[in-house]
Amino acid sequence: MLRGFSWRQAAVATLAAAGLLLGSPSASAQSTTAYTPSEEDSLLLQLQVRNLTFRSEIRGYQTPNGVCVDLADVIQSLDLPIRLDKKSRRATGWIFSEDQKFSIDRDSNRVQIVNNARPLQPSELYDTPEGWCVDTDSLGGWFGVSFTTNMRASTLVLESDRPLPFLEARERQSRAARLRGDRDTTDLAAYPQARQPYAMWRLPSVDVVARADYSNGSGNGRLNARYEVYASGEIARASYAMRLASDSEGVPQSLRAVVIGEAATLLGRADRFDEALAQLDRAAAIGAEGTAQAEGRRGEILGRWIAALAANHDAVGLATVYAAHTTAVQALASVEDRATVARALAEIGLHESAVKLLSGTGPDATAETALALAEEAVAARDAETAARVAAGLDPAALPSAMADRVCAVRARAALLKDGPRAAAAEAAQVKDLELRATIAAAFLDVPGGASEASALLMPLVEGETAAPVRVLLIAGAAALAEGAWDAAAVSYENAILRGAVGAERIEALAGLLRAADADGDAALVTAALSHVGPSEDVIVRRVAATLKRRLRRSGGPHGA
Repeated sequence: MLRGFSWRQAAVATLAAAGLLLGSPSASAQSTTAYTPSEEDSLLLQLQVRNLTFRSEIRGYQTPNGVCVDLADVIQSLDLPIRLDKKSRRATGWIFSEDQKFSIDRDSNRVQIVNNARPLQPSELYDTPEGWCVDTDSLGGWFGVSFTTNMRASTLVLESDRPLPFLEARERQSRAARLRGDRDTTDLAAYPQARQPYAMWRLPSVDVVARADYSNGSGNGRLNARYEVYASGEIARASYAMRLASDSEGVPQSLRAVVIGEAATLLGRADRFDEALAQLDRAAAIGAEGTAQAEGRRGEILGRWIAALAANHDAVGLATVYAAHTTAVQALASVEDRATVARALAEIGLHESAVKLLSGTGPDATAETALALAEEAVAARDAETAARVAAGLDPAALPSAMADRVCAVRARAALLKDGPRAAAAEAAQVKDLELRATIAAAFLDVPGGASEASALLMPLVEGETAAPVRVLLIAGAAALAEGAWDAAAVSYENAILRGAVGAERIEALAGLLRAADADGDAALVTAALSHVGPSEDVIVRRVAATLKRRLRRSGGPHGA
């Protein structure tokens, strides 16, 4: 999930510090009239929107007029429908809505936003080895947002007063995974089978159920007789089933309603669910007898439909059925079928609808369903509902696995509602590394919260031999912020040894080098440098080269 990644800023800040270590020339010393971006001015930034920090990096350069960022990286990070064609030297598309047309024509040196066109200014766009590097102030003006570069944290902060479609889409995708869960299906192939082809005619099997009673009150005797006849057989190589029932006076019910109801049942068993429900609507239009037939069968057909779609992992299909038959699902579906539909709604980002569906289970809801409701409410950022439902669950009366989930959802609800300190009190009851890491990351955004993050996370990390890379990176960031260089170095080195790759490896190497440099111990610096290979990120290699030169000047080992 995207939430909680602001902790990366502490480690990535090493890259900004690297510029100071390498002694880059100041912007004022460079020419503002014929500036050409060079490797010495290169930056690697992470996009930050509100409290979310994206994993993808954005390349850029520090220019005499500020900072420019690679246009292709920005387009990809914001998921914008803009086509950048370097061969034709044009960029065309639209920004956050189709009415915001956008184009750049390098040959004519013009930029156009909707119907407003103007020439490109000399300091707005630079040609770089990566592509087109656009000044952040100009880019923000084009897009109708503001971009602010935090050089210390190596972040590019995007601010906007209106909803951002790409952000809403990413939040839906990250929350969708929360309620994934595939229901086990029975493998019918494992059972013995006997082939019996359909016959042109097979004598029907008939069952008769008859009940009768006699009552005599106030001298008036009354005989109540009721019967039901069930028949099933085969004709013309097709199977059929029939039911005939009477009222309390022995008079047959409406045969038409019965026939239509039986037809709907057969269609449902043949997986023709739309047609089956349409037949039930026909039966209900007949009258009271037809309504009884329809209501008695609708729940079964809906249950079969939900089970069939769930077996095919068709989340969109389940959501469509729910949208078309919302009232029937809420009134007739079993608790298990409601949970299945809720998982599908969550998978496509309809968390509020999932919460509403699960909230209607009432007194029939099991502890598992109530816990799923609380977890889904957390995913929907509905802290009030999550806290209320979780408060009604007693961990002591539940199996240990469910008890841990209850404590975890209480902690996550507290994090949403009251902040990391309240969440830490709940998280102390469960040994959940991922949960504690999420809360510790939130502490890193609180002034003076580094020590509390370490206190929450380090006791479990130190005793865990297989801690996830993400947890180790957060532990390293907390130790760095606290000034515990040895602990930070250990956490970052363990993350590298655990197989961190991509951006996580860059972060781990940057944090390790920073901790070693701050500690000042030559042996620690040498050990840190041993992890930097020739194929590492260019900025990481620059920092490593600077530390090597320092080590040699200080008389440390020369084999580093």
